[in-house]
Amino acid sequence: MRAGIVAGGAFALLLGYVTLAAVTGNFHTVSDGEVYRSAQPSAEALARYHRRFGIRTVINLRGKNESESWYRDEIETSERLGIHHIDFRMSAKRGITKKEA
Repeated sequence: MRAGIVAGGAFALLLGYVTLAAVTGNFHTVSDGEVYRSAQPSAEALARYHRRFGIRTVINLRGKNESESWYRDEIETSERLGIHHIDFRMSAKRGITKKEA
């Protein structure tokens, strides 16, 4: 019985986190007025963040992906809004080289 309650509570917390991340676009303040982080924002979300938080630069950690619609939308939206866009591919499986640093 107790294990079921604990599992149910853990599931509720996980569901709450996933719901919050979906609703907010996983957008969070790192340093108020200076640095923010998010998941892959849609063009609409990027425009909203630009208006609300004054976003001036996007650093894309997935690197150039010209064949992907999300990337083309991000570039187009950044250009339209005057947002500087930087591509910097990172990997969870390897560190960056001295040249990349």
